[in-house]
Amino acid sequence: MSRQQWSGTNNYHTLLATYVNQTTTHGIRKITSSRHPARKMFWIIVFLSSLSGCCYHCIYLIGNYASSPKVTITQEKDAAFVEFPSLTICNLNVIKKDYAHSYFELASVRKKNKGAAANSTAKVTSTCYQSEEDLLNQSAVDLSDTWLSLGVTKDNLSLYGHKAKDLIIQCTYNSKECWDNGTTFRVEISNVTSPIFGLCHTIAVKNNKTNEPMTIKKGGTTQGIRLTLNIEREEYWDLISSEYGVRLLVHPQGTFPTLQRGGIIASPGRSVHIGVKRVWKYSMSYVLAKLD
Repeated sequence: MSRQQWSGTNNYHTLLATYVNQTTTHGIRKITSSRHPARKMFWIIVFLSSLSGCCYHCIYLIGNYASSPKVTITQEKDAAFVEFPSLTICNLNVIKKDYAHSYFELASVRKKNKGAAANSTAKVTSTCYQSEEDLLNQSAVDLSDTWLSLGVTKDNLSLYGHKAKDLIIQCTYNSKECWDNGTTFRVEISNVTSPIFGLCHTIAVKNNKTNEPMTIKKGGTTQGIRLTLNIEREEYWDLISSEYGVRLLVHPQGTFPTLQRGGIIASPGRSVHIGVKRVWKYSMSYVLAKLD
């Protein structure tokens, strides 16, 4: 507003009228500039309604901000019992050496027979199948990077992978044999195939009566499951497996093991202990609001 527009404003009434006529606030100029009483009343109602809505919205936002907790209080307590989770075991060797030899030898024989049928006069002087030692002497190519491109199927992994009966040589739960008929629990083993991790085995301990997961009320190594594993080092195919051991993953029973996201590797000759605990987290402000 220029200085000339404010000239001649001697009293507050004139000053207020000049401000109202020049302001850009919605509705105020319409109220003062309208000559018809009905229009003036309409703009007064619109302005007051808008002002009331704006004030209500501001009060609502401020009230919500003031009522929300400024500090989040968490409390951690030991659970009375914990459902025993599942344990998935994968041998780092995807395929056994003996099975791999027989598999590729069979593929070589099929290829040779196919070529002989196409040309009966052709003489085969050599075979396409070579042993691992011959391949190592000729080339040091690492096949672990190209393993996925070989077209391995679930049936091949189930047939040529490490079986659970060969991998698990001893199993106890709560200091009792896993497959003892006189116990209140039973141990179930299911197979999970993966082109990256091979043939894996998921171990679940369930109650014989309720068919629900077993619960643990006391901690300690004797209260869980103890396994003695045999990785069958002599069956490792060094062209594919660059390390020895097993991959272990603990997950809730009934869930699919996501081996790509977690798990630990246990090396031969070492003892690995995995602790399990159950944590509940909740907001104390929510609990206090419920109590009120």
